Amino acid sequence: MLEKPLHGQRQRSTADDLARRWVNTIGLAVAIGVAYFFAARLSVGLLLEPEGVAVFWPAAGVSSGVLIALGPRARWPMTAGVTAATVVIHQVVADSPLWAGFALGLSNAAEALIVAGLLERYFGADFSLGRLRPVLGLLMAAVIGTAISGSAEP
Repeated sequence: MLEKPLHGQRQRSTADDLARRWVNTIGLAVAIGVAYFFAARLSVGLLLEPEGVAVFWPAAGVSSGVLIALGPRARWPMTAGVTAATVVIHQVVADSPLWAGFALGLSNAAEALIVAGLLERYFGADFSLGRLRPVLGLLMAAVIGTAISGSAEP
């Protein structure tokens, strides 16, 4: 015979679950932010002078890859981690104003959201690179996401 949980036990369990989810979400945001920071730091070395335009930005692959691998539950942690990492990169390396780092961070996060959203929309949750069509879809989604986020940058 199953015992009915006491009212206090049920609330404690729910509060523990909520706290665990918050800790997991914050931990994921920090992990994504650290990975993005190091990839962005590497990417800064690829800037063309005097324009200051990156030839290649591996950090975009980190943020898009996280969303593709982990799905919609990683949207907010990815957005927070990428934005924070971009602000730090622009403060430490580029000595940009805070607002510029924040705007670029949101733009970089939007790019990953667009890429992952397009892939989910057209290929579903079981996206795989095992066939040519999804590979071409990934390429097109990356081009579209980059074009949109690049046009929004200050």
